[in-house]
Amino acid sequence: YVVGGIPTVGKTTFILNMVQSICKQDKKVLFASLEMPYEDVITKLISDLGDEDMESVRDLDSLDDEKKGKVSKKAVDLASNIAGYNRHFIGKEAITVVDIENEVGILGDVDIVFIDYLQKITPINLKVSRYEQISQISKDIKYLATKFGIPIVTVASINRSFSRRDIKKPMLSDFRDSGNVEYDIDVALLMYRASQFESVPKDRENVAEIIIAKQRQGKGGHSIELLFKPEISKF
Repeated sequence: YVVGGIPTVGKTTFILNMVQSICKQDKKVLFASLEMPYEDVITKLISDLGDEDMESVRDLDSLDDEKKGKVSKKAVDLASNIAGYNRHFIGKEAITVVDIENEVGILGDVDIVFIDYLQKITPINLKVSRYEQISQISKDIKYLATKFGIPIVTVASINRSFSRRDIKKPMLSDFRDSGNVEYDIDVALLMYRASQFESVPKDRENVAEIIIAKQRQGKGGHSIELLFKPEISKF
């Protein structure tokens, strides 16, 4: 499963909302973060779980004493809940698909893997073109999902050139640096917020459209609207 979109559309927040929801179902989750340090991941999870302003959680010292005490206690309680999840984290520079495969093998019985994000995975062969590198990474992730029989959800950037089109909504062919990603994936979810490209009514500023651009097991081509609340990291 690939979640695609331009920077700042909310891709990481979207998959962390998924992580939170799936962890609440007592599933075993592996989250591979190549984009964000562990502390920021936890801050987003706390903000989502407690409907608490992310900046307040991140910078308690900026609050007055009363607010600081309330937010601090709430954050500690929520962090304790999150610590009880069967969630595992791998985050370092130069992660390869093999690193993720090894982690899944060591943990055992992983229900789902999230990767943030595809284009930051380190290729095994540095001597080939970027196009070939991303294509190979895509194939390796597909192999990994098949080998372990589990869903793998990865974020992927898309080419900004689509913004020059009259219709700004992204399409399957917009995945950056690779022509093979669109063929390997089973489901493609493309994120779009009209407010990033044009003036919209105030009540539509934080509406995000999740376009189901590909669905190998069912109907594609339609979309779902969600309300994006960036201050609390929640869709």
